[in-house]
Amino acid sequence: MKTSGLCPGALRGAVKGALALASLVLLGGCGARHAEAAFAADFNCNSATAEETDAGGRYRVHGCGREATYLCVGRTEGLCAIQMVDEGHPSESSHRDAEPATARADAEPIASQVRVDTKGNEAVMVLELVLDGKALLRVTASPDKHADLVQFKLVRREDAEDADECNLDWMVNGQVLATPKAVATRKGDVLSHRVQIGRELIAEFASAEKIALRACQSRWGLTRQQVQKVRDFMDRFQEEMAWNAPPHNGSTGGMLAPNGGWPAWSAATKAPASVDGAAPDPRALFKKLSVSVFQLEATRGEGTMQGSAVAVSTTELVTNCHVVEGAFKLVLKHEKQQWPASVVRADPATDRCVISAKDAPLVPVVGVRSYAGLEVGEPVYTLGSPVGLELTLSNGILSGRRDEQDRHYVQTTAPISPGSSGGGLFDARGNLIGVTTMMLAGRDRLNQALNFAIPADAFWQP
Repeated sequence: MKTSGLCPGALRGAVKGALALASLVLLGGCGARHAEAAFAADFNCNSATAEETDAGGRYRVHGCGREATYLCVGRTEGLCAIQMVDEGHPSESSHRDAEPATARADAEPIASQVRVDTKGNEAVMVLELVLDGKALLRVTASPDKHADLVQFKLVRREDAEDADECNLDWMVNGQVLATPKAVATRKGDVLSHRVQIGRELIAEFASAEKIALRACQSRWGLTRQQVQKVRDFMDRFQEEMAWNAPPHNGSTGGMLAPNGGWPAWSAATKAPASVDGAAPDPRALFKKLSVSVFQLEATRGEGTMQGSAVAVSTTELVTNCHVVEGAFKLVLKHEKQQWPASVVRADPATDRCVISAKDAPLVPVVGVRSYAGLEVGEPVYTLGSPVGLELTLSNGILSGRRDEQDRHYVQTTAPISPGSSGGGLFDARGNLIGVTTMMLAGRDRLNQALNFAIPADAFWQP
């Protein structure tokens, strides 16, 4: 069942089109004007006409080459929800009312409209979902004022339950989430539960495939269309956060920005000095390197990508930007432990990104060697998470130093596979000499040992 956007005069200016699923209008009758406003939000059509049908509370609306029937359903918090109950086919009469192509009803709904509070110039986003005849879920956010908070509010007609006897619980993708305690209030026979979630949980909802909620003995499962609307809302919220961030200098490198946009790139003061001395055997070298290399998991709308990252200080790790591209959520993993992560500096045009992870016990690499001092033929090692296999050590030689379009690359015969991106290329003493980035495959999809890394010292350059 499709539902509509907010009618004018009721919670005015809320997100329309693809961000709104239910329309609330003031009591006193869900009249023709409310049905027209709902139709306008659903089909991006501002020239609609509504007529009441013989069945009470139903309105047939046509305009912009489309027809639909709307029904006034349950009342909640003194408001009336109106839903689309039937979407008809274009008619001859409605074609005469069609607007120009830019506003045609069969165009994609506009998902980027956000209400602007005229009092404080504050952007306020609203999404409303009718769960049943007695329950409504309202999702709101003020990205200008509260950049890391989204509020869920369940409003329902319920006489028997005590306001404080139960919580508002959530299940996403079959897993119950640990959410804050909900604030419960009652006005007459209307019971509401309100809870605010932070950045980490926002990322869970942004990539959800299934969403269910529970209050006392009542449970609801969102439809596939409703889940998609929640994802659209969270995606739009991320965009608003990016609008509020400082502009990014330079190119995006053709990559979709992660949650909140690409942060500005700035070079660290100085790379750690390289270490000399005798080279340890591979077993001892692995023990030395393994504490500094992590698996990096990036959750996107279309799924999860595995990559790697290398700790270069007690607070930061280096990786490739294409690993974190378009991510709603980043998780740093190491030997069955995990920590939420975020991008702190980025230059997507050169595929250089720096991340941080709160509370992660980072042990930095022992040293960093400059590109200028590397020699073709010296032994090298890769350490990362190829195809998700954490802490995989491989060896080879440094097979070339390549200069392409003012950029340097370290070529190696040490294997690189999907998931290795962002991992470390090390010399025999454990110095970081590169961040493994890509491989070249021939026409038969054979690698031929053509593997490349960004020089490590590039992460300390402008």
